[in-house]
Amino acid sequence: MKKFCIIVSALIMLFAAGCSKQAQQEPEVSAPEETKRILVSCIGDSITYGAGVSLEKEKYPYMLQKELGKDYEVLNHGISARTMLKDGRDSENSTVTFSYWDTQAFKKANECEPDMLKSSFCI
Repeated sequence: MKKFCIIVSALIMLFAAGCSKQAQQEPEVSAPEETKRILVSCIGDSITYGAGVSLEKEKYPYMLQKELGKDYEVLNHGISARTMLKDGRDSENSTVTFSYWDTQAFKKANECEPDMLKSSFCI
């Protein structure tokens, strides 16, 4: 009978220790989901590109990034001397086109699949 009491006591102690250990364990916390940044593509001519501006931080897409903050990613797809006209041909040389639609910058702006598009062209 003494052995039986010892075994039962040992089992109760093991059970109690296991329960208290489970109670002390911290609940599982799932990692917070990484929020997707909103992608803004700036398309345009020399103003967007930043022609005549020596520092990157003086170009308006850079300034826009600073204003919008870390939840946004602003890309500069500007290129100098371009127009939004699909047939932006030079009147003196009809084989030369200045259409933004024909540039690699426009292709990249579309390929990145932006959430927002900021356009700036002078006339």
